[in-house]
Amino acid sequence: MYCKNCGSKLNENANVCTNCGVKVGNGNSFCKFCGNETNKDSKFCINCGNELNKPYIPKNTNNNKNIYCKNCSNEMNSQASVCTKCGVKRGNGNSYCPECGKETDKNADVCVNCGVNLNNKFSVINSINKSNSKVGSVGSKSKLLAIVLCLIFGTMGVHRFYVGDNSQGFIILALTLAGIVTCGITTIISCIWVIVDFILIILDKITDENGEALQW
Repeated sequence: MYCKNCGSKLNENANVCTNCGVKVGNGNSFCKFCGNETNKDSKFCINCGNELNKPYIPKNTNNNKNIYCKNCSNEMNSQASVCTKCGVKRGNGNSYCPECGKETDKNADVCVNCGVNLNNKFSVINSINKSNSKVGSVGSKSKLLAIVLCLIFGTMGVHRFYVGDNSQGFIILALTLAGIVTCGITTIISCIWVIVDFILIILDKITDENGEALQW
């Protein structure tokens, strides 16, 4: 991890940079993942390919496995959002295997070299991300906002839409609207659902669309 203000290397659990005194996470001149200098308007680091606004996940020595770009076979860091060689987002492409980097047929379902499922373009990435989430990964969605939306607009499913769970959001909304023709019976079900969701949000049982915990 690196200071975003001066680029100095930081300890994994540091709260303040000992070089410049700026709080960890503040600044926009350097990449927190590799320490490379970045443009203030950049979205991705051109050195490591990570999304600059993405939360930093502490390194786990058991999950340092790299992946390969499916478009050009360039080896990528498991946390990188884009390939630094061809610029394609990770998981996009159908020319190479993301597990072993070997060339694959564009119509193949399975890599003949390593046997990984090619149809699920995020199979390798998701397995890594799920392992990383066990070490306290926190997403960018606000837990407080999710609670407020649940309390005020819960029966419209807005809190579910906010965290990226559109399917359950539509179900809650449909139950609420169906109350017009069911004399409020489905609306009551919707209200009970919202109460349960409120409790689940408090207990950190509801995550964002990437499976990462909500942050306060």
